[in-house]
Amino acid sequence: MQFIQENKFSLCGLACLGLWYVACLLFTPVTPVFVNEWAPVYLPAVYVLSLLCLAVPAVLYVCSNDFRELKWYRQILLVSVALMLTALVHRPRVYLDVQIVFWLCAFVALVADKQRRVNRPPLFYYAFWLYFIWQAVTILWTNNTSEAKIYFNRLVPLFSYSLAFLFIWIEKQQYKALVLLFWRVVCIGCLLTLASLFYEAERMGVSLATFLPFGKYAINGIPVYDIIFAWSGAPHPTYNALWIIAGLICSFYLLDLKRLTLFEAAVSWVLIFAVIYISQSRVGLVTYGVSAAFGVLYLLRRERKLLWSVTGALVVVAGIMVGTHIETLRSFAADPVRDGLVRVATDYLRIDPWKGCGLGGMTYDYVSSVVGYEFKSWWPQFDYVSFYPHNQFLGDWMQSGIAGLVLLCAMVVSLFYESIRQRNFIAFVYFLVVLVIMQIEMPFHILSGTTIIAFLSCFFLCRQTPSER
Repeated sequence: MQFIQENKFSLCGLACLGLWYVACLLFTPVTPVFVNEWAPVYLPAVYVLSLLCLAVPAVLYVCSNDFRELKWYRQILLVSVALMLTALVHRPRVYLDVQIVFWLCAFVALVADKQRRVNRPPLFYYAFWLYFIWQAVTILWTNNTSEAKIYFNRLVPLFSYSLAFLFIWIEKQQYKALVLLFWRVVCIGCLLTLASLFYEAERMGVSLATFLPFGKYAINGIPVYDIIFAWSGAPHPTYNALWIIAGLICSFYLLDLKRLTLFEAAVSWVLIFAVIYISQSRVGLVTYGVSAAFGVLYLLRRERKLLWSVTGALVVVAGIMVGTHIETLRSFAADPVRDGLVRVATDYLRIDPWKGCGLGGMTYDYVSSVVGYEFKSWWPQFDYVSFYPHNQFLGDWMQSGIAGLVLLCAMVVSLFYESIRQRNFIAFVYFLVVLVIMQIEMPFHILSGTTIIAFLSCFFLCRQTPSER
């Protein structure tokens, strides 16, 4: 009974997933669950039900004794943060109405608080603002103002969320409770993803073993990540990894605080790995390994001898894997399209390394006129190809020149600096994950990437007191 009491959240989640699978076997589904824009059917009911499932951790938090003892304006502030953490997983683009509620709650809490304390901006806030302002300035010389407006809107979260967190102060216990809430939301998101897998596999009449080979492929003409993330409408596995891996990192922090049992943490590790693997996310597997390695070292940090032994073992194992599977790793990382885009970007930078093409200017028409490539021979099936080199540093250098590249580097350095200054394990490892993703994608080129990174960065570093060693 004590085991059930200590692990009831994970046990309930696994039980619900098992019952759902049995129901799919007994009552073969006939209606697609797809709700994303690439799918043939849109089911608002699925969207609403998934949101209700993800809201369960917020309800549990509101019903806790610690929450009820807070003042009313603190309550609405923390509820707004919980709402945003839930919305990031439900749909990373985050609806405008959710953002408005978040802003209003932050403003009301500031006005109602007699101290009316406004936080001193940490260094990375200034980096966010300068980066945002400079990207806006580059619109002056872009060749594509319509695209520039779109990408400008995608950078707004860097400014808006950092500005909002100037008015938000979260105490240590409240911070721990919100991290636990976020971990639970991520776990429910993974359960919904696997539930979508079971449902669609039975509906399409394919075995679950069909999803086991690792590599980019489609089932009945539909990409596998469209199938398993059908409940959320946000199928891209790389950007979903931004919230999934964040939940993994939080599990080690909570396990160290004894806010999780080892069983619950292990269940979340398995769930997260299953979702990352089935979604065919190569960057997800890499960041999973990085986060897990740092998490183990974090748990062993008080045992110095064991810590150094495990560190040495990890280094040796990593060296052996790289040395004996070098060709496998090369094929794992190989992507001819991405390699071609990077090559074009470097050729462009040799011609125009200083000013850049301006925000939104990375279109194949413009780049073709500069470097002389005919992109229609590369992608004849597309009428228009949005050109970007799938590398945040190269992309910003192309768009905003040397100044943009320097500001991006300053932003990354300031995030690591603040996480080290606060001795914040979650933030430090999460920024390592973001840095890895920046090597193969441009997360600030997509609204979901900017939203997740901006909000979680401000949230993870919102406390001004150092974390526990």
